[in-house]
Amino acid sequence: MSETNRLWGWTEDPNTRYHGEHSTKEGAIEEARVECGGRVFYVAEGHCPDPSSYVPDADFLIEMMNESACGECGDAAEDWPDVSNEAEQELTELLVDWARRHCPISFYLVEGAPERIV
Repeated sequence: MSETNRLWGWTEDPNTRYHGEHSTKEGAIEEARVECGGRVFYVAEGHCPDPSSYVPDADFLIEMMNESACGECGDAAEDWPDVSNEAEQELTELLVDWARRHCPISFYLVEGAPERIV
């Protein structure tokens, strides 16, 4: 996990959503102490995933194109589209770039066991 993706958050129930996007554990604890008013809470470290990890791969999209064409045109489209490995790689790069530019992440993945704070 890169330093720029590293975040700390807090929650009163470790099985639900975490709050805050703090660069330090201490920052998460400070906010939670105010918000929880003396109740027990948990802190955990996490990271923002890469938006492109949720994009379908090029092979999947090419297969969907084939299924759609075969559904409309029958066996005549059976071998379509026949794209090169380079073309498939270009589509993958386009999808990755698009997701990273247009789909900002507003959540993060908690890693490891949360720490209970009393």
